[in-house]
Amino acid sequence: MATREERIQDILNYIRFDMPGIKKIIRENEDIFEEDGGENIFEEDRNSWNEDYIVRNLTWLRKNFSKKRLNHLIEVRDYVRGPIKERANEWRNDKYEEDKLEIIITNQKKLEKRIKSLEDYMLHILRKLNDIS
Repeated sequence: MATREERIQDILNYIRFDMPGIKKIIRENEDIFEEDGGENIFEEDRNSWNEDYIVRNLTWLRKNFSKKRLNHLIEVRDYVRGPIKERANEWRNDKYEEDKLEIIITNQKKLEKRIKSLEDYMLHILRKLNDIS
């Protein structure tokens, strides 16, 4: 069984590295939270939320691992970096769609090239026919 510090580090890594599944790991580790100490007041102005603020909150969270602070950090991270897909299959579906789109674009370029080649060939044939007439 992992120590409390190791479990806290796991949760912080989920946030730091934008890993999916944070909600599940929080549910599995409800016993490691402490009361909010009220130190380091939360910045409510979203215009001040940036990567530096995320790093500061990670540090504050280490000193006072409260659920209130963790939820604030997740909210900030989602605002700054965009929400993390919680289910791996959402990521896989998006990746599949991106791959499919890339194939379509590639095939479209090949098709356009082939059509251009056929148009050139047809113009060549028409010129030959005009020369014969």
